[in-house]
Amino acid sequence: MDQQHPLTNITQFDDATDVQYRKSGSSLQRLLRLSLQKTLNVGCHGFSFHVPFLVLFALQVIKVSLLTTEMIHFGKDRGNFKEIIGKGELALKHLLIKGWDASWETSPYPPAHGDFAVYTVDDLLGRVSHAVNRYYNAHTEAIGYFIRLRNDQMKVQLKYFDFPGFNKRFTSGVHIRETCFEIGKGLNKTSDNKTGDVIYGFDISKEFDYLNISKPVKRLLSLTLNFTLHSVRVHVTDQKARCLKISGNIVFEDLDNNGQVGIEFKTLTLRIKCSEMGIQNIDDWVLVNVSEKIGAALLVFTCLSLLLSALSVIFDVYVCWKTKVFMGKYYTRFYQPVSPEETDLPPSEYLHIIKLWDIWAILGDIFSLYGTVWIVFKIMESDWVIGMLDFYTMWLGLGCLVSWICLLRFFKFQEKFYLLFSTIYHSFGDLVAFLFCVSVLFMGFWICGYVVLGPYNVKFQTPSAAMETLASMVTGDEIFLTLVSMETQRVGNIIILWFSRVYVLFYVVMFTVIIINLIVAIFNSSYEAITELYKKTPDERKIRPLESAIRGLLRTNDVRESFRQSIHEILTASNRPPTSSIEDSLRKELQKHLRISSKTEGVELIKPRTIESFVNDRSFSE
Repeated sequence: MDQQHPLTNITQFDDATDVQYRKSGSSLQRLLRLSLQKTLNVGCHGFSFHVPFLVLFALQVIKVSLLTTEMIHFGKDRGNFKEIIGKGELALKHLLIKGWDASWETSPYPPAHGDFAVYTVDDLLGRVSHAVNRYYNAHTEAIGYFIRLRNDQMKVQLKYFDFPGFNKRFTSGVHIRETCFEIGKGLNKTSDNKTGDVIYGFDISKEFDYLNISKPVKRLLSLTLNFTLHSVRVHVTDQKARCLKISGNIVFEDLDNNGQVGIEFKTLTLRIKCSEMGIQNIDDWVLVNVSEKIGAALLVFTCLSLLLSALSVIFDVYVCWKTKVFMGKYYTRFYQPVSPEETDLPPSEYLHIIKLWDIWAILGDIFSLYGTVWIVFKIMESDWVIGMLDFYTMWLGLGCLVSWICLLRFFKFQEKFYLLFSTIYHSFGDLVAFLFCVSVLFMGFWICGYVVLGPYNVKFQTPSAAMETLASMVTGDEIFLTLVSMETQRVGNIIILWFSRVYVLFYVVMFTVIIINLIVAIFNSSYEAITELYKKTPDERKIRPLESAIRGLLRTNDVRESFRQSIHEILTASNRPPTSSIEDSLRKELQKHLRISSKTEGVELIKPRTIESFVNDRSFSE
């Protein structure tokens, strides 16, 4: 029958359950040691490793190497395709947009010139007619190979307004009207006597007359030319054709009818098979640098990594469940707690069994598989645009990034290799609280800057531009450009100019000088705390200073017996009224770490409430 010692709170068990207790404890110890085992062990006298974990490390290195190689090759092909469509778009801009030149192709910041726009009726009609003429004559006028197939055409989408001053049918209010039509009535054809090519001419006024729309330019809100076109590109280094379908639009827009009609040009280039253009017996260009063999090897190693990581997580969950069951049954017997309310380990100890690194590795493998399968094996079957390549590149890049980060888990055998993550983990709580306060200040500066300075400073014209400007100024960049970008001649009140100076100065002092240095101080404090922690033994790192001092004293033989007797007297005085609140607080703190010894008038240490103390206990093998 189980009995409890009246002074020590130690439960005594009979022999009926002792065999089962030792058997279960020994089995759980083996499971926990396997779960918590490190890949490599470096001690003072040598180097050791566990073969299964070393194999896993080698697998991860091979996988990351293949993934990195595939990323580099795919990055080259994606860059080549981006260059193809980028240069093709520039060629179409010079072909279709009247007045376009190379100065508009650079992106100085702040812009070196104003908006690309038109301001007169004749200029607008002339540019629309120019774009239509050049589109229909692209097969003869463009240097590149541009052709119109049967389904390629250009449509006009017109949006304008009516009110009583323009249309007698309306007696009140403003009415927004929209119409869409195909180019036809204003188009005329002639034949070149020398080449026999068909030459097209166009007059947009004839289209308006046919639709019975009078003075549409005076009440124009937007006019959009939507078109499709096909093109073939060939590079000198190979004998493969790059067949493309180009969908584009030229937008003439004056949404607030202020007399300035801005011009925008956008294209969407789709890679297609040349057979769709009627071009037979020619090799299609796909991704020349991407290797199917490397992709297949990457899939094999990634699947193996995913499988092993999933099995590791399942095993850790199983060990966690077994530990929970064992502690629910034998916690009191093994740890012999002083308080009857203490019946289980802290939840944080169970979480230590589950390795988050494996979960991150699983996510990285899923990202890698998602990108690799399409890039290597499905791209031949698909028509794709640069946006699709960007999408799958993002997932492949995330997989590569996470895979590289997860390699750090194999370097936990040496604290110096793991110092970065230890410092970040230690400072995480303070840093999050600090950044929360900083984000509130940043929001105030952001909204204030956008609202007050937006109309007069190009760096604050939009919410996103204002946020990017403030973020760049945190490190001290672009302070001068932000100040000189203020359009001083357009400011309605000089107070806005002085406000901008004070605003920028106060922001720089607050964020660049104070906040950045405080963040550095938080990391420095955490770094110093981690370096001091690493000077202690692994057993001393998880306990508080008082517990560490008590355990260090009682484990030595040169401790005075009177010291043990004094602690014994304090603990046995729990049934007497305390002489002071200080003595009562000391007694409660000592009861967390010590109990009265059942053999002598002394005290003995309580086992730490950790998984590690259970794993290192030798009582199950005695």
